[in-house]
Amino acid sequence: MQDNDIMYFVIIANRNDKKKYIELLKKYKVFGITSLYANGSYKASYVSKALGLNVERKKILLACLAYHKACQELIDVLNKEYSFDKHNTGIAYCISLEQIGY
Repeated sequence: MQDNDIMYFVIIANRNDKKKYIELLKKYKVFGITSLYANGSYKASYVSKALGLNVERKKILLACLAYHKACQELIDVLNKEYSFDKHNTGIAYCISLEQIGY
């Protein structure tokens, strides 16, 4: 994969944090940011409550196109500065446009 390959980049996170993620995406000069409001389908069970897993059902899905290099940097920033590598914070992933079927 080359740095200038175009990728489809997605962030799923708590709805309250929408502005900070959009600003982060703009900083990396992504293309065509789309935001969708969603509700998580997971219902808290006794076990998840006992383990201290906090379930935030109101989510934001942000999707955009970005260069491969920007995607790598964004995932690093999300893991380090926004703790996406920890539970109950958010999900980010990217897919090569060549892998998306139509």
